[in-house]
Amino acid sequence: MFSALVWPVTETRFKALTLDLWDTLVQEMPRKNPSLAELRVAEMRSQLSSYGYDYDADLMDRAYKLSGEYCDSVWAENRDMSTDEHLLYMLSSLDPLLANRLRREEYAAIRRTYAEALLRKPPALMEEVAQTLDTLSSRGYALGLISNTGRTPGSTLRIILERMDVARFFDSMVFSDEVLVRKPEKKIFMSALRELGSSPAEALHIGNDPKDDFEGARLAGMSSLLLDRAAERKKSPEVVHSIAELADLL
Repeated sequence: MFSALVWPVTETRFKALTLDLWDTLVQEMPRKNPSLAELRVAEMRSQLSSYGYDYDADLMDRAYKLSGEYCDSVWAENRDMSTDEHLLYMLSSLDPLLANRLRREEYAAIRRTYAEALLRKPPALMEEVAQTLDTLSSRGYALGLISNTGRTPGSTLRIILERMDVARFFDSMVFSDEVLVRKPEKKIFMSALRELGSSPAEALHIGNDPKDDFEGARLAGMSSLLLDRAAERKKSPEVVHSIAELADLL
């Protein structure tokens, strides 16, 4: 059973609305795209070879897997890290001295490939998102984005949202790799609210994850809505089945 701090939504005047990114606004195509990792690793292998460092595909895959396990261990504690930290972990898994051997411009190029692979296989903007954001923005709400990141940093996700022409609707974008903490921790929500000039009591968060989004926002003192597009839960004051329902509720 869900519980929220301020209900019903229709009787509350919120100053700020914050939204999750993945599976709330955008969706990876295809779902859990395995070819993104393959693209990232293959391009990095080619670059390293051009710099005189040849590693076979199995060794590259192993290093990528090891760095993924390292990321998972950090993320499991609701902490995050910079792109450089998990990239360097991968490079050190190939060769402990590799990062120091690379010239500055070579490392920068490898980093771009690693961090920006998603630009070459971008996610899709989900149905009714642009129209809903436009409506909410026109009504005067301060809009914020709060997103946990993976291998792709917030800097790349900003580019993708700009290309989708929805970045303009947001007054704040907070990504976990930049604040070094992940939802459901209170700190990431509070970072967004500070940028929006809102108190938790004046803010509503919307996302698809019961723990990270719904409960995380609630524990930060905000109201929250769970977006359940699959309609696995009955529609209620706490659950909506479409992002477009926000325009009617608010």
